[in-house]
Amino acid sequence: MIKTKNLKFKYKRGSEMDFPDLEMASGEQMAMIGDSGSGKTTLLHLLAGILSPSSGEIVVDNTNICKLKQNKLDEFRGRNFGFIFQKHLFIEDISMNKNLLIAQTLAGGAKDPYYVSQLTEQLEIAKLLNKYPSELSQGELQRFSVARSLVNKPLALFADEPTSSLDDNNCTRFITLLQKVSSEHKLTLLIATHDSRIKKQFGNILYLKPSRK
Repeated sequence: MIKTKNLKFKYKRGSEMDFPDLEMASGEQMAMIGDSGSGKTTLLHLLAGILSPSSGEIVVDNTNICKLKQNKLDEFRGRNFGFIFQKHLFIEDISMNKNLLIAQTLAGGAKDPYYVSQLTEQLEIAKLLNKYPSELSQGELQRFSVARSLVNKPLALFADEPTSSLDDNNCTRFITLLQKVSSEHKLTLLIATHDSRIKKQFGNILYLKPSRK
């Protein structure tokens, strides 16, 4: 479902990073662990088409995304990838329901209130849909982040350092939640993190130490 080959990337003022080949089957769950500066966020952004490699291939569901024009790449990303970031990045002056509906239209789709209702029921946050971001707890915002990542029915879910601000108990609960919804929705799950606490929850781990030239 996701496969890379000879992937390299270079920032304008940095050395070139040479990443190991990666292959993930549909529905597979993996933690990508590395120290700060190891390139894990860069690799995650390459896989999602946010960054373009200097060379190499990224094949997602039989599509080489490196060959797509920008508008087609944006469409492909919106349809196929869900994202969870360190910060929640919700629009503060609108309700959570409107935040989720806007996420659907930003990906080029139509608003689907019924699916939003289904997702939030599953995540036990439906009763909070009319609340604003500032009215929610950290845990509630995390669940809405998961809901937002799923509103467009993606094939893959990418999470970048999602547990960095969580204590041990909440770290375990949040990763368990991600694994559960990924299994239920048959998503490929890739988490980029330097959080060693996550290791015990994944049998499939990529330790990232890309070579630099």
